[in-house]
Amino acid sequence: MELSNLLAAVAHPRVERLTLDLLDVPATPRLGHFLASWLSTAPRTSLDMVDVAHMDDDAAIAFCDALQANTTLDTLVLSRVNNLMGFRGRTLPMSLRHFEWNACFHDPNVDDATINHLAMAVGPTRLQHFGSSVFGKLAQCMAAAPMLAQLTCLEVHALPAAGVEALIAGLSTVPALTTLGLEHCAIAKDDAAVQLMAALATSCTRLSRLQLKEHAMYHDGVAAVLPGAWRLPQLTWLDVSPRFNAMALPNLLYILMELVAAGRHVRELHLKTAMRQITINGDRSPLGNDKEHKCAVLRALAMIHDVPFVLDQFPADVEPHVVEALGATADRATRCQLRLYF
Repeated sequence: MELSNLLAAVAHPRVERLTLDLLDVPATPRLGHFLASWLSTAPRTSLDMVDVAHMDDDAAIAFCDALQANTTLDTLVLSRVNNLMGFRGRTLPMSLRHFEWNACFHDPNVDDATINHLAMAVGPTRLQHFGSSVFGKLAQCMAAAPMLAQLTCLEVHALPAAGVEALIAGLSTVPALTTLGLEHCAIAKDDAAVQLMAALATSCTRLSRLQLKEHAMYHDGVAAVLPGAWRLPQLTWLDVSPRFNAMALPNLLYILMELVAAGRHVRELHLKTAMRQITINGDRSPLGNDKEHKCAVLRALAMIHDVPFVLDQFPADVEPHVVEALGATADRATRCQLRLYF
């Protein structure tokens, strides 16, 4: 009763932006009705719900009906919200521009019926930003095609290896994409990296920002990604930072040619490597001589003819000629900013 009273007070007509994290509390049967009432009073611009363990059928239907009827909601973020079932055949508001559906994790239990309902829900909308690990499955549904055709920003998190092929195939449905974020996705093999970059070059020629962060590739996989930057004419920002311990700092020496080639095309390049390793006792210890590795990489970069990079930070006691070659100055404003996170 106390929680219901609190939710009724939170969903107040004067609240335009609402964030609810219920931490899987089971006793929230009327939540959908409270939210339906809130959505029915304009203007409502943003709703963010996390960890809603229980919503009965009547409440879920009331919530989905109110969403469909709403005309002002701009942002909708739902993560682990039970019993919505892809919005039960209802559509999302035409005003919606930013939508995240279980965006930060992968749910292996999403069935085909839910995917089909989700496709019907988003199809008529004019979304600019969509975040979900089910993108690959959604792209196979014709009902979602109108929305995907004009989507400009896509984020996919925690995609397992089994979903990579569908993700790559789905890129053909998002020709207007300018920003793609793939984080903690199980892209581990060189051929998958090559296929990803080829699909982007073919279907997403407007892409300007590409984030492949916390991937599972080693330096040879990163080397397969970097040359693909040249095939994306609008690309200006690239992050190819692997997950922890996948690639050590000295491995940069193996991919200098590819790194330089990408740096001659993009304006900002991020590549965070492992500075430490986990010992068998679970304690972190240095990966050899960190200072020596940093200096070796920087010396190699400084020796490159017409080096395309500038760095905004250097390790202590680095040689002056390295700073002279790679330091940011007014006449180097057009060089690529290389972020190595020393």
